[in-house]
Amino acid sequence: MSTLFISHSSRNNEQAVKVRDWLRTKGWTEIFLDFDPQAGIVPGRRWREELKKAGARCSAILVLISQEWLASKECWDEFRLASELGKEIFPCLISPFPPEDLPEELR
Repeated sequence: MSTLFISHSSRNNEQAVKVRDWLRTKGWTEIFLDFDPQAGIVPGRRWREELKKAGARCSAILVLISQEWLASKECWDEFRLASELGKEIFPCLISPFPPEDLPEELR
């Protein structure tokens, strides 16, 4: 399978781990999760640059949408890069809020 990039707010790390682990049970082996000790960003590296590289390498991005994600400039940057590069984007709500509160590009 191709690499899947999990875009999430650091305030939602617990949910991101649960999603990553669930994806692994479904056969996904190539998953980029920034803080993952094996497949994430190596300590000491410039994290913004590493996120851009991972975003460019991935085949698709799974966007874990929460109020925290929506408030994060870095999360939006990941989304925009994926969109500009023509990546498949899969939005996934991980916290409840009205769909009409979602920005148009995430509906």
